[in-house]
Amino acid sequence: MKNADQWVHDHRAEWSYKKLIQWVRPGEQVLNLGAGDCRLDLLLKNRMRCDLIPVDVENHNETTLPVTLYDGKTLPFPDQCVDVVLLLWVLHHAEDPAAVLSEAHRVARRAVIVFEDRNESVTDRMIFRGFHRFLRWSQGFSLPHHEWTRDQWSHLATTAGFKTSWEGLIGRQLGPFASCGIGFVWEPIHAQNRANLKTLTANSFEKRGLEVAVTGGDL
Repeated sequence: MKNADQWVHDHRAEWSYKKLIQWVRPGEQVLNLGAGDCRLDLLLKNRMRCDLIPVDVENHNETTLPVTLYDGKTLPFPDQCVDVVLLLWVLHHAEDPAAVLSEAHRVARRAVIVFEDRNESVTDRMIFRGFHRFLRWSQGFSLPHHEWTRDQWSHLATTAGFKTSWEGLIGRQLGPFASCGIGFVWEPIHAQNRANLKTLTANSFEKRGLEVAVTGGDL
């Protein structure tokens, strides 16, 4: 029979998996940044045949999957090497979330999926603080560095070079005792994409100018 700690870990992995399957495609290469116990990684590998790369700053792996440890600043991977990067309940623990997100932007080809806590009201923040103090007491987790709202996370994403393809409430992972979650799916806009967009825009204006010159019309 499972003890309470195992049940919580299994439940969190299953809950996250059910949320992610609408955005992660079967067979994709997925980097889970802040993988923790790696149980979610195992579900994505076994059920969706994804190629998982669990990454964290400390080794809390409870599976047979290999985990990559990094310094919290620079990921040891080349540019645009994976389809999707997961940042689930991670950024509020980062001292410099902009740096973490910048690295996710660098290595992701298609999307970065982020789960964060809703901190819009006094009640939200009270639940957020109480839940994380419980996690610190029960499992030794560090306290969050940030209590940001949806708008603050969205602004960070825009600044880091993403466009938002979806965002919305995703529910409470552990019932009324946990914060309500917000999900984001951010598409990285890479330098080549920006260059292509500028070229397409310039070509469009050139074509339009040519048509005006031929027809004698106005722009």
